[in-house]
Amino acid sequence: FDYAPNGSNSIGVRILSTTTGNHVHGIQCYMVQHAALVADGKRVHPAFRAAWGGVKLIRWMTAQGVNTSQQTNWADVPRPTSIARGPSWEEMVDVCNELGADGWFNFPFRGTSDLVTQASTIVRDRMNPALKSYFEYGNELWNWAGGFLGAHYLLDLVTAGNKPYNWMEMAGGRSTEVMQAVSSVFAGQMHRIVRVM
Repeated sequence: FDYAPNGSNSIGVRILSTTTGNHVHGIQCYMVQHAALVADGKRVHPAFRAAWGGVKLIRWMTAQGVNTSQQTNWADVPRPTSIARGPSWEEMVDVCNELGADGWFNFPFRGTSDLVTQASTIVRDRMNPALKSYFEYGNELWNWAGGFLGAHYLLDLVTAGNKPYNWMEMAGGRSTEVMQAVSSVFAGQMHRIVRVM
């Protein structure tokens, strides 16, 4: 169909019925003139590439919603087939690959070791080995401002466990656990990653 955006005429798609066992699936929305790019598996719009081509590093923290993330288990993480979500790990890696940019990925502060292992495995298997992958546990875990929930979460862990240390020591311990999981995934390929603290 033809559609000319004017800033106030967004499009919504509603599926009113489907068939069990053969549900509606595989929907793709793209501009007709970019059909060949889509067929070739490309994700980056040519105008975006023109504006951002040459960028050396993409930090995904804001797109991932890390500061307020409720993601705990791998099942909570956006997948390429998820609806109404942020970017999946696959999509973030694909954009980095297409732009030839290193990727800086943040793990949600509530994330389990399994979540870290699953995400790291996607990056290891999908990221162009010539590019670097930066990994960070949470973001600004020292920051008590309202938009940063990591410090509050870590203090809750300390309090609930009656720990003899503060939230920053908990952050250091949890960050170490996360980076050990990343290192296990990238064993023998540590030159491909940078662990950020």
